Amino acid sequence: MKGTILVVDDDRNMVKTLTAVLRVNGWQTLSAYSGEEAVQAASAAAVTAIVMDVKMPRMNGVEAFQAIRQARAR
Repeated sequence: MKGTILVVDDDRNMVKTLTAVLRVNGWQTLSAYSGEEAVQAASAAAVTAIVMDVKMPRMNGVEAFQAIRQARAR
């Protein structure tokens, strides 16, 4: 395996499609369906990269990215 990629989108079909493509190409994947879930998932597991939608309800992708960066800086 190459590593783990966190795929984040409020569109569950998009997450399903992207994770399928990544797995075929040798990546492990984690899925999240909101910015809040992304922050929790990135805090709970080591991820190599994050593929995240920017426009999501409540916490958008930019806010989630900032929260993940802050959590990792500690």
